Amino acid sequence: MTGLNTEQEVDVIKKLGDWPEEVQYAASTYAPHRLTHYMRDLAGLFHTFYDAGNNEPSLRVLCEVPELRDARLVLIASVQQVLKNALEILGVSAPVRM
Repeated sequence: MTGLNTEQEVDVIKKLGDWPEEVQYAASTYAPHRLTHYMRDLAGLFHTFYDAGNNEPSLRVLCEVPELRDARLVLIASVQQVLKNALEILGVSAPVRM
């Protein structure tokens, strides 16, 4: 079975795993700026993950292996949801389309 195991994928997954603790810490210390730093870091890791496919076709999200493609799409949806949640907590609206 093919899984998410490239360095870029693992980095994004680890950062997503930090989300609950970041929210808890930001709330308990009245430090909302922690969430903005978290979002910046997550966006940077996501960009590195997504951009890797430009140099190496096997790292593209829409790759030839259906299980890997689906896993990468779930990873993208997870990043999207966490960013949406962070913006909601901060009271920032995020349009779906520009």
